[in-house]
Amino acid sequence: MSDVYVCVCACVSACVCVCVTFMYRHRRSRLLSSPYLCYLVVTNSWENLKENIQTSAKESLGLQESKQNKSWFDEKCLGFLDQRKWAKMQWIQDPSQSNVDILNNVSREVSRHFRDKKNAYLRAKIEELETNSNIQNIRDFL
Repeated sequence: MSDVYVCVCACVSACVCVCVTFMYRHRRSRLLSSPYLCYLVVTNSWENLKENIQTSAKESLGLQESKQNKSWFDEKCLGFLDQRKWAKMQWIQDPSQSNVDILNNVSREVSRHFRDKKNAYLRAKIEELETNSNIQNIRDFL
């Protein structure tokens, strides 16, 4: 007859089953008195389950491509964003009046650039829609 091992921790019954299985496999002592070890066993089991679910979901459903919401946003816009972040970091490190003025000026320039880019994109889109409407090109209209 095999020895009976006991897990001394305040866990749910599923955890006790895991601990008993763990102790049966290793047969190190008659009493496993480490609740931390029991926690690790359960945590690893949940992480494995989570990983398996995510892997099977990726295989069956696939990954969804991230959408570019603003087609007018380009590399120049990224440069403007970096300038604004830099100005804000300078202001956070040294909140002097000169840094406040620099931040305000940079933010104003960035907003103006974004507004101009968006308006140019919308004007081009409107012209394209008008052209498609005039030549009755229904497929490219929407």
